Amino acid sequence: MVVIGGESNSADLNDCWALDLESFLWIKPEIRGQNHFTPKRFHSANTIMKTKVITFGGCHSEYVHLNELVIFDLTNFC
Repeated sequence: MVVIGGESNSADLNDCWALDLESFLWIKPEIRGQNHFTPKRFHSANTIMKTKVITFGGCHSEYVHLNELVIFDLTNFC
């Protein structure tokens, strides 16, 4: 299971976490180009081809809506 972005203590996040569903351990994969992923919440995240996660939309700070599409390639992580 992969979690990308979100909100913590009223701050928007741009981090990525993966939960190994067999060991129940959280892992933080290294993301290159993370500075191109705007911290956000309320976005959609979907998987394609088993190794890619796509996020779209969301909002940040004062509920400014985003029209941003980002693809995370987890090929080396999976």
